[in-house]
Amino acid sequence: MIEAEKLIKRYEKAKPARDNFNNLYKKVYAYILPDRYTQVEDKMEGQNNRIDLYSSVAEQAADHFVQRVQSLLTPVNQDWIGFEAGFAYTAGNNDPVEVNKNLEQVAHICNVFKDVSNFDSEITSFYYDLIPGTAYLFVSEGEPDNPLVFKTIPFKQMVIEEGVDGAPDHYYREFKMKNELVKEQWKDAKFEYEEQKAQDEVELLEVTYRDGAKWVYCVIDKEHKKVIVEKLFKTSPFICLRWTKSSNEVYGRGVGLKALSDIRTLNKIKEYSLRALGFTIPVFTASTDGGYNVDNFVFAPGAINPVPSNMSTNPTIQQLAVSQQPDLQQYNATELEMDIKKAMFDTTIPNDPSKMTATEINRRAGELAEQLNNSFGRLVNEFLYPLIRRIVEVLQNFGYIDPDLELTRFNGFGFKIKVNTALVTKQHSQDLEEIINFLQVGAAFDPTMQYISKVVKMDELAVEIAKLSGVPYDKIRTADEIAEMQEQEAQAMAMQQQQAMNDQVAMSNAIEQGKADAKRNM
Repeated sequence: MIEAEKLIKRYEKAKPARDNFNNLYKKVYAYILPDRYTQVEDKMEGQNNRIDLYSSVAEQAADHFVQRVQSLLTPVNQDWIGFEAGFAYTAGNNDPVEVNKNLEQVAHICNVFKDVSNFDSEITSFYYDLIPGTAYLFVSEGEPDNPLVFKTIPFKQMVIEEGVDGAPDHYYREFKMKNELVKEQWKDAKFEYEEQKAQDEVELLEVTYRDGAKWVYCVIDKEHKKVIVEKLFKTSPFICLRWTKSSNEVYGRGVGLKALSDIRTLNKIKEYSLRALGFTIPVFTASTDGGYNVDNFVFAPGAINPVPSNMSTNPTIQQLAVSQQPDLQQYNATELEMDIKKAMFDTTIPNDPSKMTATEINRRAGELAEQLNNSFGRLVNEFLYPLIRRIVEVLQNFGYIDPDLELTRFNGFGFKIKVNTALVTKQHSQDLEEIINFLQVGAAFDPTMQYISKVVKMDELAVEIAKLSGVPYDKIRTADEIAEMQEQEAQAMAMQQQQAMNDQVAMSNAIEQGKADAKRNM
């Protein structure tokens, strides 16, 4: 039995930490993501949020950041979801190729339904929300022909709590909904209302929390402190990604916070530069006597304006002395722009990678991998792995994937989750390069490879090279198939040897018979 009142109290207790970070993120949204500023400040749609911005460098860097991360983690229309057998299937003399073929089919199903869903459009918003430091994605069930539905949840709507392992284990989302829409959203909701209040809004608290190996999802009517929806899942429908975080904080700190000081400084430099530029147009003072009318004064080349006095000591009108325009070069605006781009990974891979060679892409991906060194593990373990497990569960619920395939086996020991992106390909290329270097060095002092083949299992090494090169598992022979082929080759060789011996005996017999026939004829 879910205690609604207890969950509401936990939510209210955890809410102030979110509010503190929301105030911190406001500055990032204001200077870097003004188009998403309405998600933080309750502003009206269509409002101009760029009035106080004098440089678009931060916005451009944000766009490039999203492009880089999306292309390296979840590239559009690419099959980046993959699985392979873990230690349980590869230990000893077990042959994992058959298992990998089945897992490859499961991965294919996941990629197909991921591609036809709204994932690629929603994940872009998710990565923009990651720039301040924390982003949320909600993965729900759709219809049988489109089972996966993804939705990016604004930061200000969510509150989380961490478990003992540092991972979020409680998700809270507070929002309002019209009474008549509750049943449309959750058909099994235990919710009643008076007909005349159909347009009134009810305040709801959506809660997801871990309970042992299960995740409990519920919706609470806050006014009546009553649970109106309750479901059990194997995986959490909410996914939270923190870019980096301190051990004593729940929410993340992203590249936007890191670059914020430089961005604000650059914005002030541009603002003061424009103000100084305005003073290059002369400012005049004029006497207010009755003989001069400023409204009739003409500021134009060749114009003649009658004035009461042209005396240099006491003119009717004269230019106001202002300070000279400051030397803005001393503030190194260009250097600030480069620092901002560097902080937001805007100097790694060009906008059009199609004009680059595979070697160049791998090199640039390696550069980004080094820069992401302190974040990449979190990106994979806190985002990609939970996301893929959630996709598998939803497709199992619709019958597209065998429900007997236990999600708990996707733990590295049973099945390993592979993320087939540029960063992983980079690692595979390095592993493949090391193997090739070893073979080349070995061939230098053992050209026939006779000694090397005694030290290294060449048949297994060939299979590993095929895997690292990206050869599909259904194109790689299993150990049984290889053994069968080797047996057939041995049988064929034995038959050839037997045939050669038979031919030799027949030839010897023919020679002896010829000698005997010749002796008789003499």
